[in-house]
Parts: sequence; C-alpha cells; structure tokens
Amino acid sequence: MRRIESFAAWICRKFLRAEIEWIVVVLTAVLAGRRRDIPIRDEFRKKHPHYRRFVVDPNPPQTAPPPPRLVTPTLAIPAMPRSP
Repeated sequence: MRRIESFAAWICRKFLRAEIEWIVVVLTAVLAGRRRDIPIRDEFRKKHPHYRRFVVDPNPPQTAPPPPRLVTPTLAIPAMPRSP
C-alpha cells in the first residue's frame, strides 16, 4: 500500500484541489463502468499473460510413419600396439 500512498501524495503535490476533484469524478465513472474508453488493468492478464495466446501449426499432422534412416556403419580402427 505504500506505493498507493506515494502516488496519492504525488497527485496532491502536482494538481490543484479542483483538478483532484475532477480526477476523482473520472475514476468513479471508470469504476462504475461508464467510461469504456479508459480500460482498467486486468489482474488475471497480469498473472496469466499467455492465456489463450497460441498459434496453430500450419502443417497437418503426419499420417504415415517417417521413412527409416540410413545408418552408415563406422569402422573402428584398432590402436597399434606400442613397441618397448
């Protein structure tokens, strides 16, 4: 709540009494739903920013298994014994 108190103190320092009264009128209208042009930040969106934001893959799913891979054999060369 300290942030809100600081914000209220800032408003009182920056605006005149008549301007603060107008701010209260506008905020009351926003909270009552009469000012649709001023959206209220949604706390759900803040907690879940990626809710229902998904992209559908444009490629259809595979209907047949992929072709087998060709494995190339590697030849292991034995190490040469060391002479003493």
